[in-house]
Amino acid sequence: MEPVSMQTTDLYEGLQRGVVDCTFAASSAAAWPSLQILAQRAATAKLFQSEELQEEWASTFGSGYAVNLDTWNSFPDEVKQIFVEASAQLLADITRATLEGYAEFAATTEESGVVFTDPTELNEVISKQQEEAAVAAMVENAPAGLNEPEALITTFRDHLKAWEDKASGMIDEETYQGMDRAEQIRQSFIDAPESIDWDAYVTEVTALLSE
Repeated sequence: MEPVSMQTTDLYEGLQRGVVDCTFAASSAAAWPSLQILAQRAATAKLFQSEELQEEWASTFGSGYAVNLDTWNSFPDEVKQIFVEASAQLLADITRATLEGYAEFAATTEESGVVFTDPTELNEVISKQQEEAAVAAMVENAPAGLNEPEALITTFRDHLKAWEDKASGMIDEETYQGMDRAEQIRQSFIDAPESIDWDAYVTEVTALLSE
């Protein structure tokens, strides 16, 4: 398959006509009843790779914000804290809204006939492509001002692992005993928004941003 970019509004016709074989869609699009008529299989793609993170899981993308370092350093500590606390709450709100979207999608799949599939084999292919092509390309094409791109990738993965450790106790794994892998994923999507202590989440993010 060859990846192509399409407007979200063109997904239905693209799938209907066979122009595209599948789509990578946000929860808001995946929950469309019209799209579910044509796309009857759902798989969670593991987009970020780490030797420690072996589970099949999807990712969420939020907005990134940057402030000139000199400008940031010119702010009084009280102003910095306002930014930090507001950013932590914003991230929590975005994450919760995203998880609620996935929960809505997963809850409708029984009625719509959409079936979650075990993504293990898919993610093995993605992992190989990430390591052999995508990560290598990131290093090779790093901005001139970035002296150690490999170190930045390592730091990112370290943060990823740390956050997995923080989140590991949020959902009772015994809830999913006896389910096959695909059903575990579907049920965890449904449970996720109410399984997280969002006040604790904001506290953890605030501490991270304050470092």
